[in-house]
Amino acid sequence: MNIAGVLVHANAQRMPQVRGVIEQLAGVEIHAISEAGHLVVTLESENDEQLLLTLESLRTIPSVYSTSLVYHHCEPDEDQPCAKKECKP
Repeated sequence: MNIAGVLVHANAQRMPQVRGVIEQLAGVEIHAISEAGHLVVTLESENDEQLLLTLESLRTIPSVYSTSLVYHHCEPDEDQPCAKKECKP
């Protein structure tokens, strides 16, 4: 399990559209939105590859200027012995 905290900077004038797209992404939750166009979001994924794909999806949303990974935590799934190889905290 991967958990990441991301700061998203977007066009404040287009925030309703940006927010709508982000809310449709699986494993993504918005925690805060500023009037200046910043969003604090968390991402949850089963593996590193899925996390990177979700981060790239955020980055390519129209009117998003940038995304910054500010936190990452990874815990191996005890049911999958090879997960420890994928998970690099």
